[in-house]
Amino acid sequence: MGSHRRGERNGLEATSLRAWWNGAFAFLLCLSLAAGGISLLLVNHLTQGYRATAAEEDRETEALSQIVAATSRETVTSHQIVDYGAPALASFRSSDLQVRHLFDRAAAAFDARDGRTLAAARAQWTSTYAPLRAVAVDVVHVESFRASLTEISKNGLHEDLGVGQAELGTDLSLLDRQIHAESHQGLASARTVERQVLVVGIVFALVAIVLVVGLARRLQRRVIAPVHELALSAKAFGEGDLARRPKVDQDDEIGRLAAAFTRMADAIADQHDDLRRKAFHDPLTGLTRQPSGVEQEGVLFIDLDDFKLVNDTMGHAAGDRLLQVVADRLVAAVRDGDVVARLGGDEFAVFIAHPVEHDTVQGIADRVLDALAEPFDLDGHLLQVGASIGVAVRDIDAADTDLLLRAADAVMYIAKGLGKNRVQVFDPTEHGHLLARSVTPRQ
Repeated sequence: MGSHRRGERNGLEATSLRAWWNGAFAFLLCLSLAAGGISLLLVNHLTQGYRATAAEEDRETEALSQIVAATSRETVTSHQIVDYGAPALASFRSSDLQVRHLFDRAAAAFDARDGRTLAAARAQWTSTYAPLRAVAVDVVHVESFRASLTEISKNGLHEDLGVGQAELGTDLSLLDRQIHAESHQGLASARTVERQVLVVGIVFALVAIVLVVGLARRLQRRVIAPVHELALSAKAFGEGDLARRPKVDQDDEIGRLAAAFTRMADAIADQHDDLRRKAFHDPLTGLTRQPSGVEQEGVLFIDLDDFKLVNDTMGHAAGDRLLQVVADRLVAAVRDGDVVARLGGDEFAVFIAHPVEHDTVQGIADRVLDALAEPFDLDGHLLQVGASIGVAVRDIDAADTDLLLRAADAVMYIAKGLGKNRVQVFDPTEHGHLLARSVTPRQ
C-alpha cells in the first residue's frame, strides 16, 4: 500500500508485472536482433576489405601475367625475324597487336601509381620493337624489306633488342613488385579494420552483458526474490508460524498476491486464536479449562452447594450469571500466578503455582470459602451460596496434575458429606484408598 500511495503522489501509474515482463522480453529480443545485425555489418565490413584487396590483386596479376606472356612471345618472334626474315613476320605482327591490346586493357585495371609504371613499360616495349615495325611495312617489297632488315641488323639490332627487352623486363618486374606491395598494404589495412571490428565487437558484447546483468538483477528484485519470499512465508505458515508474513512491497501481480496471502493469513490466524480460546477457555466465564505451563504444587477442587436449586427456581440464565460472578470472586481470592479453571457445571479448580506449605494452601482455600460466603445479588435477589472444597498438595506418590485433581475431588465429597461449605485436605495415609475408585472429573 505504501508504494501504491507513493506512486499516486508522483502521478505515476504502477507498471504491472505482465507489462514489465513484456517490456523485458521485447528489450532482449531487440538486443538480440541488434547484436545479430551489428555482427553481420561488422563481418561484412571486414570481409569487404579482404575481398576488395584480393579482387584488385587478381585483376592486376592476371593482366600482368598476360602482358608478360605476350611480350615473351614478342621477344621470340623478333629474334626469328632477324634470323629468318619474312617467314616470322606474320607471328611478330600478331603478337605485337596482342601486346598493344593487353596494354590497353591493363591500363583500366591499374591504379595511378601502377598505371605510370605500366605506361613506362609500354613505352619501353614500343621503343624496343620500333625498328622491326618500321621494316614490317616493306614486307610487300621483298627486296626493300631485306635491304632494310640487313641495314638495321648491321647497326646492332640483336644488341638493341636485348637491351630493350631487359629494360622491359625490369619495368614489368617493378610493376609486379608494386602489385604485391599494394596487396600487402591492402591486407594490412584490412587487418587494421579487423582489429577495429574486434574492439567494437568486444565493446558491444560488454555493453550487452552489462545490460543483461542489469536486467537479470531487476528480474531478481521484481520477480524471483518476492516469489521466493512468498514461498518461504507459505512454508513457514504451513509449518505453524502463523505470525510469518511475506515482506513484499510492490504494486503488481506479485504484490497483490502477497497482499492477498497476508489477508488470508490474518484471517486464518484470527480463526486459530479463536479456536484455541474456545478449546482451552470456558465460553461462559472466560476461565481456562486446564492449566498450561504451570508448575502445580497443589489443587483446590471446588463444588458449589445446592446449585441445582438456583437453576430450578430462577432459571438457567440466572444460574449462568451466578457462575460468572463466582468465577470473578475466585480469581480475586487467589494469588498472582495461581490458575482458576472451570471444570464443568458448577465445578471449579484452583491450581496452586508456587511451592507452598500446607497451612498456606489451607489459607488459600479459606479465602476462597470466605469469598463465596458473601451473598450474591442476582436481579435484586440475594442468594447465599456455599461450596465444598477438596485440597491436595504435591506430597503424595506420583503427584502429577491428574492425580492431584483426583485426590482433591475425592476429599471434596468428604467435605460435602460432613455438612458442606467446608474444606477437606487430602491425607494419603487416611484417604489413599479413595483414589482407586475415584473418577477424574469432567474437563
